[in-house]
Amino acid sequence: MQPIRLVSPEELRSDELADWGPAKVPVGSLIAQIRGNEQGKRDRVGVWECTPGRWRRQVMEREFAHFVSGRARFLPDRGEPFDIRAGDAVWFPADTTGTWEIIETLRKTYVIVGFSPLERISRMMARALGALRRLALLHPPRRRAP
Repeated sequence: MQPIRLVSPEELRSDELADWGPAKVPVGSLIAQIRGNEQGKRDRVGVWECTPGRWRRQVMEREFAHFVSGRARFLPDRGEPFDIRAGDAVWFPADTTGTWEIIETLRKTYVIVGFSPLERISRMMARALGALRRLALLHPPRRRAP
């Protein structure tokens, strides 16, 4: 497999990136538009750009991102909110959820480390067991009267 090289991603014009459409889970009325170029299947590398707006993060895999332009704030569901500016780098562990607030069109280069087939099966089983536990807590077994 050949190395993947991203050449001067900060110099790409927005119209050189593929239109990926609106953010999938917007928060509020300003709908962010996303563009990007991506290579790879399980592990992916690319350039991503997003216009101002608020939306929920949808990537559940591990991700390393280096921000090359723009400004944003990320509000993780677990942890403290933080600001992001050009030059910053962020590691998102698997299952990082939260809300993006894009203040100024944001561009990043990224590496997404996908799950192996075994990891996918293990994660599906863990989610199913968690759902069964929650269901059992909502509907405990009824005790019979003596």
